[in-house]
Amino acid sequence: LTDEHEAGFSSEGYQYDYPLRYDGGNLLHQIGYRMKNQRKVFTDQIVHLGEKASHGCVRLPMEPDPENGLNAYWFWTHLPFRTRVIILDDPKGTSIPVSRKYYQAISDMVVPDKQFGE
Repeated sequence: LTDEHEAGFSSEGYQYDYPLRYDGGNLLHQIGYRMKNQRKVFTDQIVHLGEKASHGCVRLPMEPDPENGLNAYWFWTHLPFRTRVIILDDPKGTSIPVSRKYYQAISDMVVPDKQFGE
């Protein structure tokens, strides 16, 4: 279940925006960036989008997906407190492109808890 909508944080030299705590400890957040010439540079981390991250976090893109407009900011502003979030694992690495598998699953499955009677 989603919990706190937190301010951004820094870790290992990267800044992470739009963190949304779920499951009591893990975070959904925008991929990390570094500031260079007063601009956010995501190059180092964008190649890891869709891969498992350390610390149990789920990295989300900074730009809206062209198919459905979802990105880290969308999740941060649209998921109310105590929304049920289902994270799917892909241990064999058989994933299809992130925009289809991940976003369709999320947009179809993220439902406020009140619809589950909790």
